[in-house]
Amino acid sequence: MERSGRQAIKISATAHAMLRELVAETSRNGWIALGIDRDDPPTQTALIEEAIRLLAQQQKTTSRRTKR
Repeated sequence: MERSGRQAIKISATAHAMLRELVAETSRNGWIALGIDRDDPPTQTALIEEAIRLLAQQQKTTSRRTKR
């Protein structure tokens, strides 16, 4: 059986509840409600992927500020 490249992750019940709320809000109002320019459906996976991308972007910005 070939794997699709996806991995299961464990998150706290609190984080999962927040994720469900974000998906519901984004489904009602679109990605633009979060300030994100995307066209795909707002699934839990898509929100997690976007959060990772935004955190990586923030890390790059922070790294540039702290280097001298």
